[in-house]
Amino acid sequence: MDQHLYNCLRGSATENYAQGCAALQNVSPIELNKLITSAVLDNLGPLADALSYQALDLYPDNPYLLATCAKVSAMHYRWVEAADRLIRYLRIMGNEAPLNAFLLLARVQRCAENVEQAKLAIKVGMLLYPESSELAEALYELAPTAAHISNEDEMSGNAPSSTDELVVPV
Repeated sequence: MDQHLYNCLRGSATENYAQGCAALQNVSPIELNKLITSAVLDNLGPLADALSYQALDLYPDNPYLLATCAKVSAMHYRWVEAADRLIRYLRIMGNEAPLNAFLLLARVQRCAENVEQAKLAIKVGMLLYPESSELAEALYELAPTAAHISNEDEMSGNAPSSTDELVVPV
């Protein structure tokens, strides 16, 4: 990570975000991810927030930035924004999406008071990780009687088939 750039951005945290973020035009997604993470670790939430918006303006489809920026949104209790970023991340990652991304999306959807979308996130995760006890437990917590995708769901066409069915809560 470019420590000089980070120190300059830290200095601008209390001044002008736009001016500090203008320096990011030539920074790689990997470096931006490190900058955001460093800001979070240094308890500079507003700087992490500003960096995450700028990072996604520069690299809107970078999956690693989407995941990191979703966590920053959740850290600031912006559940709908976090869900949107996680859904975009999952769609980009497809079958390579990690288990914890589905669990985080379900938590974010629950916080956004969208239990049905939380269930759907878990069920989509179960397509990739059918043996996951973590997903089964999370689904059970949401609906004790629906801890699995039932045969009825599959036969009626209600079982999810991909991340394309995930939607952002309104």
